[in-house]
Amino acid sequence: MSRPLRVEFPGAWYHVMNRGSGYQPIFQDDADRRSFLGLLRDLVRMWHIQIHAFCLMNDHYHLLLHAPQGNLSRSMRHLNGLYTQRYNRKYGRDGPLFRGRFKALLIEADSYLLELVRYIHLNPVHAGLAREPLDYMWSSHRAYIEERNLPPWLTKKDVLRRLGASGNEAIRNYKAFIEARVPQHIQEIYNQKRGSVVLGTKRFREWARILVAKRSKEDYELPDAKTLPFRRGADEVLKAVMDVYGVSRKALGGVRRGHWNEPRDVAMFLCRKECGLALKEIGALFSISAYTTVSMACCRVEARLKKDRRLRQRVERLLGLLDK
Repeated sequence: MSRPLRVEFPGAWYHVMNRGSGYQPIFQDDADRRSFLGLLRDLVRMWHIQIHAFCLMNDHYHLLLHAPQGNLSRSMRHLNGLYTQRYNRKYGRDGPLFRGRFKALLIEADSYLLELVRYIHLNPVHAGLAREPLDYMWSSHRAYIEERNLPPWLTKKDVLRRLGASGNEAIRNYKAFIEARVPQHIQEIYNQKRGSVVLGTKRFREWARILVAKRSKEDYELPDAKTLPFRRGADEVLKAVMDVYGVSRKALGGVRRGHWNEPRDVAMFLCRKECGLALKEIGALFSISAYTTVSMACCRVEARLKKDRRLRQRVERLLGLLDK
């Protein structure tokens, strides 16, 4: 049976899991777990992966990851390969430690991010390793409640901002959310022996299906916008950006060294998110030959949206114009 294709693109979110070969332990002691956490720190620093939740069990692990640069496979090969080398050297063994390549469930963050955090943090409880998630020290649950337990490489603001406007409110709501336990329909998804590799709304799953169908070994681009379930065209996006920012079409095409051309980057970001255009297609619109420049611009806007309230307001206004 062929193995499912990876669905990879810049900005994707994943629930990543891997288990020891033959259900053998992958962590023999706390030193092994600390070594693995050190590699997660390196994953953030070297590969620019964002880790939003983790849980280290005896024979497997869970990670909730965001890949702004679309490099999940390369970063996970680094993590699993290097940990296997360390483990084998420490215990005088040879051969693979994990039962195969890691499992990555592509998730639609707006719909399932909170559910996945809860599922991961309650895993030790479901496995009978702890009565409450706070009793288990090898997950990120404590870090969401107590700032002193926060590893510097763990990102939790994206989860907490969905739960409250202030830090205290978000933590209170987080505790209540965890106490509500995993709903039956989420548990059923993970009980399937061979389930879907995508977790999201019907529209999101269809988008991912088309992405996989269009992808070749040489081309990891998004499929053509006309084949995707997007209703907005690039011309609409460009007109809305020019109206909101009060700039000309020519102003969207250039950038001065050391200066951020916000209208240009926002226009590219919306062409990507709202029109489903490929990086090369967006580059052609803005006379950019390197599609990596487009990808970096989109990631830049996505990162700034988390911190810049005024930018969020401008983007929301743009989306409002596009929805008319």
